[in-house]
Amino acid sequence: FFFQAEDGIRDTSVTGVQTCALRSALQDYASAADLYRQATAKFHALDDRTGESDSQRLLASVLIEADRSAEALEPAQRAIALLETLDDSAYLALARTAYAVALAHLGRGDEALALSQRALDGMAGVRDSAMQLSVWLWHAEVLGLVGRAAEALDVAQREVQPRMGPGHPSNTQMRRYHLMRAEALSALGRAAE
Repeated sequence: FFFQAEDGIRDTSVTGVQTCALRSALQDYASAADLYRQATAKFHALDDRTGESDSQRLLASVLIEADRSAEALEPAQRAIALLETLDDSAYLALARTAYAVALAHLGRGDEALALSQRALDGMAGVRDSAMQLSVWLWHAEVLGLVGRAAEALDVAQREVQPRMGPGHPSNTQMRRYHLMRAEALSALGRAAE
């Protein structure tokens, strides 16, 4: 299971940004969530714990984006449980930060901050800058959600921006993400009128 970006890059580690792109391509969060539920079931039947954990993590991300954080807790927890058996610190950190964002949305700030920090601690030694970027972005979101805006801004300036320097592949992804997010917010605004 992988995501094929418009620019032809095949990514087996679909990021939250690409999850939004997938959701946009499928026209709604429900379709994206159904896709990840189906993928989870297939990977489970194949006893592919890596694929199953990734599908669970991505399902949690879609549910968070759909403002269904309470529903995102279970797949995020399952992803964490699977990843703890796989010795994959980068994906474990992504799952933990997704879970932390869901907790923060639900007003469970102390738990969210502790889990987000645990995810960052688990990234020590991970060299993949795209993974680092994703974890730091989620961490900044947690900080913002728990009312620590100054710290969120500091993280964005100190940790996120340097990882998105000129030529970084995430720059294109982030531009797409912000464009899609603006389009989605605009559509929501028109629908509310």
